[in-house]
Amino acid sequence: MSKLILVGLLSASANLVGAIDIYLYDADHGCAGAAYVCTNVNPNVCCGNDSNDHHSIAFRAKPPSWSLDLRGHSGGRCSRTTIAGQSGTGGTDTCWTTAPGRIPLGDFSGAGYSFRNKRRTTAEGLCPDTDEESSTCGGRQLPDRLDLADGTKYNITGLTHAERLELRAAVFTEATAADIPTKFNQFKI
Repeated sequence: MSKLILVGLLSASANLVGAIDIYLYDADHGCAGAAYVCTNVNPNVCCGNDSNDHHSIAFRAKPPSWSLDLRGHSGGRCSRTTIAGQSGTGGTDTCWTTAPGRIPLGDFSGAGYSFRNKRRTTAEGLCPDTDEESSTCGGRQLPDRLDLADGTKYNITGLTHAERLELRAAVFTEATAADIPTKFNQFKI
């Protein structure tokens, strides 16, 4: 195998581990149940829905060596940063929730992250609090997957806005595949 091909393969595999998954949960009891998921979200990209009714958000599959600035947004997709925090090295998952008995964080419409103390794209290291697309902050991403409480998963990448709203109306915290209209069966993963 030539050195050029080997370098290309190593570079491609390094890019595969360069992103984390962001989960938007409707649950009042933490990061469990049905979730809208943005898979492989890059730094400085916000994962969000138009609605402001996700009670919990989770950052999953974070490489343990990464030290991150995490953000939760409200007001529709990524318009306002509601909470910002840090994730130190060592853990792979972080959950923020409005569950009873916890500090109320408000409801979320989206979430994002950036690297702490390095590779920042703005002077403050956070994307500006705007709903505008931003090339300097990586833009916005709609959820590409829906995970239900029973483990059923749907690829929702190609859904229209109207189809997303219809699906949203059928989804609740403990929703299973039986609760989803059959027209969406073609999107099961």
